Amino acid sequence: MTNSVETAACWAKFIAKCPEFVAGEALLAQFNAGKITRLCECGCNSFNMVREEGRQAAPIAPPSGRGHVVFLAEFPVEQPPGASLEFIVYADAKGNFDGLDVHLNGNTEPIPEQLVVSEVPYHVYGILARKG
Repeated sequence: MTNSVETAACWAKFIAKCPEFVAGEALLAQFNAGKITRLCECGCNSFNMVREEGRQAAPIAPPSGRGHVVFLAEFPVEQPPGASLEFIVYADAKGNFDGLDVHLNGNTEPIPEQLVVSEVPYHVYGILARKG
């Protein structure tokens, strides 16, 4: 799957709607107030972004003093069968959305054009993961 601004928006919406992710609305607000600074070209669908100057949006996470991973989710993939799709959400030192890694099978394969992802992750972790 070609990595593009449109693809990044689709993945941001996918994670924002994930019930296991507690900061969905904040992530979408940050994405819409931001500018993509990097689209990875290795075959994954990872990207980085910054909030555009003058645009306001609440942070997705508490300030940390440095950037860090705030959410990780792994989903089984129905097509191609047996694959796993991993999402890693990053926040910067101020808690702003910094980027999203989207990897197939631990980033060992490119994201295929035909991809069917399960709606239920088998692993979730991070300070923005819903507990319970």
